[in-house]
Amino acid sequence: DLKLTDLAVSNVNKSAERKSK
Repeated sequence: DLKLTDLAVSNVNKSAERKSK
């Protein structure tokens, strides 16, 4: 499902941002 994938991508992006900071 495209929506599920988009949600997963957003979650990964947030995790990467927290690790970056």
